[in-house]
Amino acid sequence: MDLIIPGHGLILWQLSGLLLIGLWVYTLFDCLRSEFVDPNQKLIWVIVIIFVPFLGPLMYLGMSKKGKAKRSFQPDFNRFSSDKFNKK
Repeated sequence: MDLIIPGHGLILWQLSGLLLIGLWVYTLFDCLRSEFVDPNQKLIWVIVIIFVPFLGPLMYLGMSKKGKAKRSFQPDFNRFSSDKFNKK
């Protein structure tokens, strides 16, 4: 009967593995989207995230804020406006 209904330990291992894969994917995408001060930092962080399975993503989340360039969000809401829509 144990083959049909897995024990609590197996479910715990599967959930922790799923959590680890999710953390790995999140940090990898965040690293690839981010701009760094030094162009080689992105390559170094991608290598660390990929080849150091558990500690790599945790190191990235803890230490990468210093090397990232500041993002400036300046939306241009008037880019779709035209004179025919703005007439009063």
